[in-house]
Amino acid sequence: SPTVVRHPRSGLLTITADTSYSNLSAEKLFNEANNRGSVISTVRLEGNWLEIEGTLADGSKHKFRLHTHDELCEMPDRLVGRQQNDGSWIKTVLDGDRELV
Repeated sequence: SPTVVRHPRSGLLTITADTSYSNLSAEKLFNEANNRGSVISTVRLEGNWLEIEGTLADGSKHKFRLHTHDELCEMPDRLVGRQQNDGSWIKTVLDGDRELV
């Protein structure tokens, strides 16, 4: 999934949506440079909202929606782009049970 980083104090939101190295074991029969496989992400900006959704390398679907004003975001989406106390990062929210990744 694209990398999202949200600074806790300034609110600066940074997105890197390059999926060119998402699945290095992807089938290369028809395209020797295929490092994406079936991985895809759609990035939408609508006013003050950012929405990212797509398919991960394992086939699972992900989706989250962020507002430029953090307090308007719903949980668990609000955690995307945040570094946790243990040093790990919340990258996306899996569809269905809304599990964090």
